[in-house]
Amino acid sequence: MKLFICDDNQQFAEKLKSDILSINADCEVTLFSTISSLLFMLEDKGSRIDGIFLDIKNTDGNGIDAAMKIKAKYPLIRLVLVTGYGDEYSQDIFNCSAEYRPVAFLLKPVKEKYLRIALEKISDTTIKNERYIQIAYN
Repeated sequence: MKLFICDDNQQFAEKLKSDILSINADCEVTLFSTISSLLFMLEDKGSRIDGIFLDIKNTDGNGIDAAMKIKAKYPLIRLVLVTGYGDEYSQDIFNCSAEYRPVAFLLKPVKEKYLRIALEKISDTTIKNERYIQIAYN
């Protein structure tokens, strides 16, 4: 499974990566400290990414807005929104349209049982194939 983590708190991002790899050592995890660097890398690798753990409150933007951009262009990527400000953003997340809704919403510090569930949802191929068919050209 190929995953991206985008969080401006490098210590948290490294810990989340470590926790993911302790649950599933076969994951390939890449870290980003800004939304802009994440979006730039998606231009090249977006079709090969299974999931993104995206901090909502980032130094260069709002993760919910970024999630909508990502899902509009890469509908098969599974998004997990992460925040330390659950009360502030929970309404925004669940009031956005269904096609932009994340597969999980994790509060910092992330508990292992919820991280496991998020990883299961990312790897669940039945959900990915419900509405979309992927076509490769050239």
